[in-house]
Amino acid sequence: IADRIAHVKATLPNTPLAVEADEQTLRSIEARHADLDVGLTGDRTVSSRNEMTPWSIARRARTVYSNLLDTRTPVPALYEASYEAAAAEFSVAIETLRSIEADLTALEARLESLGAPYTPGRMPTWPPQ
Repeated sequence: IADRIAHVKATLPNTPLAVEADEQTLRSIEARHADLDVGLTGDRTVSSRNEMTPWSIARRARTVYSNLLDTRTPVPALYEASYEAAAAEFSVAIETLRSIEADLTALEARLESLGAPYTPGRMPTWPPQ
């Protein structure tokens, strides 16, 4: 999706019939995708300054996995709770991702109807109208 966003962002200025609302839609999609990425993988900008950040979904899952990889003991309640939190957060994240993908697909279809240049992942209309 990040690649598709980048391609739409590059082609939008080359679509003469595109309007400001199309650019606003793309900015909204891009912002939602960035927020989703922070939830999934953490805020690298803040953590690079040695500031505390909330645990990301990936960090929770990685911690549970790595600490239980070579053990045969029962799973501690702390790890079960961490997994449950990651699973609940991931359920929300996957729905957000589906929403972003649907909005991006709709924007790509709109740009296609406006005669936008081809972007990867989008089926062109042929013959051109």
